[in-house]
Amino acid sequence: MIPRRLAWLALNHIPGAGAVTLLRLASRFGSPEAALEATTEDLIAVGSLTPAQATALRHLAADGGRLEKLEQRLQEAGIWLVTADDQAYPTNLRSLRDAPPLLYVRGSFAPADDAGVAIVGTRSPSQHGASVAADIARSLAGRGVTVVSGLALGVDGAAHRGALAAAGRTVAVLGSGLERVTPSRHRSLAEEVAGAGALVSEVPTGMLASRETLLARNRIQAGLARAVIVAQCRRGGGSFATAKRALQAGRPVLAVTWKEPEFAAGVERLETMGARAASTSEVARLAAQAAFDPLPRTPQLPLNDAA
Repeated sequence: MIPRRLAWLALNHIPGAGAVTLLRLASRFGSPEAALEATTEDLIAVGSLTPAQATALRHLAADGGRLEKLEQRLQEAGIWLVTADDQAYPTNLRSLRDAPPLLYVRGSFAPADDAGVAIVGTRSPSQHGASVAADIARSLAGRGVTVVSGLALGVDGAAHRGALAAAGRTVAVLGSGLERVTPSRHRSLAEEVAGAGALVSEVPTGMLASRETLLARNRIQAGLARAVIVAQCRRGGGSFATAKRALQAGRPVLAVTWKEPEFAAGVERLETMGARAASTSEVARLAAQAAFDPLPRTPQLPLNDAA
């Protein structure tokens, strides 16, 4: 029988399928290996795949050598497959009900990453906002906290650079495949992050980012962290999706307070969701404390195919 990691790799290449679909297939057929051996008809009737999805999976499953070659090519590119069955799979992420069963990783995870805090925010912060994100990341990294973010322009990039400046660990979660790092101006930053922590994605390596993959990425950012910090945001954007997923999982969300109306509006919205607003120094202190607290035991919302 095909190794489990390769079975997950095959399932991960079903067009348009997210983590929930993969988990459902493994559950309904008993294992990812069994799903890979199912007939086209059963994949449609039992697995709820479309005919096109079922056909694509059967074609891939019929050529086990192709999967082995794909894994070998990934390893040659410095990309490793980490499944939920592996000891290296992040503890914080494992507790999510819709945790991705397969991760593509450049760099490596470490036990220290259990003390992780996500720093997110707008792609177009004020100069002071970017500085605050970097300062908080530098402070957290200096206390042994792994800084998690999304490698985007603005707050994300500032957070990664702050952690790197303190010689700390940092993890970047991408909405694209690891061979299609975006934005292009952050490719050198991506190399630095991979050397000081990990680049992580749940989508095949050559896949471009889309609205759906970026939204799904937000839950991984929240899932890798014991707390989420929104350094600066307006009333819209992906920061709220990350904050929502963290709050649903019982993990604290902290927002830096701002006097400027455009950013104060974002803080106000976060507070209505259940976030706590505080000064920069207080946010850093509370996040550092939460990073070493036990994971909360709290019910999570039902799975849906949006993830």
